[in-house]
Amino acid sequence: MDSKNKNSYNIDAAWTKLHNRLENDGLLYEHKNKLNIYKIGKIAALFIISFGIAYWAFYSYTAKNIKLQIVDTRQSNNIKTVILPDGSIVDLNINSQLIYPDNFAGKQRTVELKGEAFFTVSKNPNKPFVITTLGKEIKVLGTSFNVKTDLKSQQVKVFVKTGKVQFYEVNNLKKQLTLEAGFVGTIDKNTAEKQKIDDPNYLAWKTKYFDFSYGERMDVIIRKLNAAYHANIVLDNKDLNNKIMYTTYNNHSLDTVLHLIAIVNNLKIEKKGDKIVLK
Repeated sequence: MDSKNKNSYNIDAAWTKLHNRLENDGLLYEHKNKLNIYKIGKIAALFIISFGIAYWAFYSYTAKNIKLQIVDTRQSNNIKTVILPDGSIVDLNINSQLIYPDNFAGKQRTVELKGEAFFTVSKNPNKPFVITTLGKEIKVLGTSFNVKTDLKSQQVKVFVKTGKVQFYEVNNLKKQLTLEAGFVGTIDKNTAEKQKIDDPNYLAWKTKYFDFSYGERMDVIIRKLNAAYHANIVLDNKDLNNKIMYTTYNNHSLDTVLHLIAIVNNLKIEKKGDKIVLK
């Protein structure tokens, strides 16, 4: 008897032995008009085994054929621009990380973000674009928007430049927002809210364009420059905090901006460690 027939015989013998034992114990009740439980059990077992093998084969094949790409700027002082497999463009801010597959093979285009990035998503109504971060998701079909995360507070902010965005917490149906162009949505541990934003400098970290032509306090200007350039600028004379400046800076280096501020306000620039002091 070959091994195949031997294995088949052993399986049948085992099933027969189990069936007889159950029948003798009164655990089986068969009737001519009812399906044979013994046969159903064999069929079900074979189905489960076949399904398990198929699932394992599919999972192994998928895992081997999808490669994840990681772009990390946490050790860099430069913004990185990433072109995704679908043609979408991601501007990744400093101190951030983006993870994405080398091929969007499923029903949606999913990426993972830590930090801050501006997304310009290629439109595809049949395959939504989804960003996962800190237990939240941002879903779009094709639009441009900014995502900023804060690991410490578990807060995520989404600013929509064009189009419409769905923003929600994965395990809490009460925290769902629909955001239109010009709105910022914020979801943290306790709240989910959105508000209209008219700040022309919200994306200054990416554009390096600052518009203070409407008149802005010096301390606010310094705060926005620090955020955009990841700097630590300090005003030595606190009386300057409330001084109003009317100016614009268009894609200048931080050194150029500081020198312009120093000239207008008759200040000196002094570097102390990681601090830049205007005095």
